[in-house]
Amino acid sequence: MNWSRFTLGILLLALLGSTPVHADNTPVTLSRTFKKGDVVRINVETTTVGPNGADAQIKLTSSSTVKDVKDNGDVVIETQDQPGKLTINGNDMDIPGGQLTTLTFDTTGKLVDFKSDPGGILAPETSRQLEIMRMPILPDKAVVAGDSWQSTFDNPAVKGNKFTVRTTFVGMDKVDGANLWKLSQAGAPQTDANGAKMGFDATYWLDPASGQLVKSEIKITDEPTTRFGTHSLTTKTTLIKPE
Repeated sequence: MNWSRFTLGILLLALLGSTPVHADNTPVTLSRTFKKGDVVRINVETTTVGPNGADAQIKLTSSSTVKDVKDNGDVVIETQDQPGKLTINGNDMDIPGGQLTTLTFDTTGKLVDFKSDPGGILAPETSRQLEIMRMPILPDKAVVAGDSWQSTFDNPAVKGNKFTVRTTFVGMDKVDGANLWKLSQAGAPQTDANGAKMGFDATYWLDPASGQLVKSEIKITDEPTTRFGTHSLTTKTTLIKPE
């Protein structure tokens, strides 16, 4: 399974720049800055549930590197999962590292380009849907806690169809004694011409002083695969602090 496609957007969040902490009723301008050469590493724990109800747990480390920041603000990021551990019915087995994936985003966080090495169990259209939803899409004006905004995209899986991604600045949240920015993002794109949909719901906690990801929780339901039917996933991540 291509675990990097489950966790890619989380790595990207850890590269966000941000403005100082604000009270919940004070407008906040959400922005991001990238520096070529920046590297972020995270611990990832994923539980998957297949169509027959069987579940599996995956533990691994992923890394993401900013390869380029273009003159127009577009950022090019390479990401790859490191070898990890898969547990099924109490039995552990080693899993290899994931494919190298390259993504380009504009200044608002909208996906511009997506390239990945061959392989994995997701169709290219499904992978693109996930990458569109994974990167938080920033608003064009200051927001306060509770504000939401919507972005509409062409659906790569169904010709002529579109889908909407809704993003919310939830506000400040205290986690382990630290005040963090809390954001959520959700979408439910149609995955075939018969009307099937994939659900995506994510919550992110960011350090307002640096923009780095502190932790995240993502739930994906009815994700279609090319060989194993649909899966549901729950992923939790934590930032690995530099030594």
